[in-house]
Amino acid sequence: AAEGALVAEECAANQDAPDATAEELMQVLEDSKALSKEVESASQDNPPALLDLPNPAVLPAADAAEAVQPPLFGHLRVDGLDLETLAGNAGEARILRPAELSGVGVAEGIKEHEDALRAMRQCVHSCVLLANQADQVKNSYSLRASLISNLLTQVLPLPLAVDSAEFNAGRCFWRGSAPMHYSTQSAVLHALSMLSRHLAAATLSLRASRTLDASRCISFAAIAAIADAVLRVKAMDFPSELSLHYSGQAAANSSAPGMLLPFCFDIGDFALETHSMLFVDPYLSTARTQVLDYFVSVKESIVSGIADADARLKTLESHTLF
Repeated sequence: AAEGALVAEECAANQDAPDATAEELMQVLEDSKALSKEVESASQDNPPALLDLPNPAVLPAADAAEAVQPPLFGHLRVDGLDLETLAGNAGEARILRPAELSGVGVAEGIKEHEDALRAMRQCVHSCVLLANQADQVKNSYSLRASLISNLLTQVLPLPLAVDSAEFNAGRCFWRGSAPMHYSTQSAVLHALSMLSRHLAAATLSLRASRTLDASRCISFAAIAAIADAVLRVKAMDFPSELSLHYSGQAAANSSAPGMLLPFCFDIGDFALETHSMLFVDPYLSTARTQVLDYFVSVKESIVSGIADADARLKTLESHTLF
């Protein structure tokens, strides 16, 4: 009673306090003391009682439907719902097939046309594996670009200039070292086509840089030089009509009026564009020189075969018909 009277006097002294009787204040005080006593008596040794939820299995159907639908307690349902069945079956682990980069070959192992074809096919096979497993193999684009550039500039021999002494001595790997079968010629051109596609996809997917531009340009120029040299070869078993016309070895007849001179294509501003590129690999500089020597010598040998303006005009007419 004394504590209640003291609380009532303090509330009466406060002008902003709401109207409350001494009995109400005493009740609030008693409730606060009881709550504090309950909190102090609670401990880890005496946890609160477990939540008692009704079991739908032993309840009537109407009561069971309400018992399993309390708000915010959907994960406590015990009516047989199994969420694990909604996840489906686990996916099969993906198999990683390693790409054999060291099996492309070395320059010392390229002795015949079949050896070069084998190296190109192995390179294409490795690029296919790296492309199909790009989400599992790190730096797939860089590996493909480096592999193809290494094959074209360090492993495969580039054609020699047609006005060089070595070419006249029959030392050119593609056009003088050994006869070539039609199947080998066709397979080499197809392999070069596949390599060019992989090289374009890989290099154009990387961040542009001066070194990458140099490697890309020289690699494509090497592909063009090898393809030009192979296409000029007259197969020993079944010469291709395209090869005969391109190399100027087709026999003159009524369907081919005018002079039958070899075809050639100019590499344009390749020498000027690659003059200031950053070549960090000496093999790239060597390959650039060989490509320039080859195409310049081919062009000069064809142009020098045209004697006068009339012959040049007739040649252009026959080329247009072809």
